Amino acid sequence: MKMLSKNFISKFLCPLLLFLLLSACQSSSADPLYAPADLEGNWRRIDSNKPSLDAMEVEVQGIEAFIRATNGSSPYFLLGQRKWRRIRPTDGPNFSYEDKGSNNEFYDGTMTLDKSGPTDYLYLNIKVAGSGNGNRQTWERF
Repeated sequence: MKMLSKNFISKFLCPLLLFLLLSACQSSSADPLYAPADLEGNWRRIDSNKPSLDAMEVEVQGIEAFIRATNGSSPYFLLGQRKWRRIRPTDGPNFSYEDKGSNNEFYDGTMTLDKSGPTDYLYLNIKVAGSGNGNRQTWERF
């Protein structure tokens, strides 16, 4: 009886425990689907909870984006000014980054790249208090 127990432990329980231990050590987050290079190019802000700043255009270069156009009525942003910085892939289609607000401060944010249709979209969420502060934005590649 003792021999059966020892064989059971060595043949079944030890490999099972080893498998569970190795599984627990693996990262729980998904690998990034995209790199900052997948964002490079021109983007237009098409929707947000601060519509006065919609129609802004940026050009992503590496891990930064620079303003190429505004809607003309915004005194907050200047052409050539850095709008996004420190773009880093996190998991799946998501990136972390910093977004320059209309007060010239940078705020942490996340962006999700959607390449599922004929046009690419970026969905931005910026960690800013208030529902009308532009903390929710949709951008379209053009």
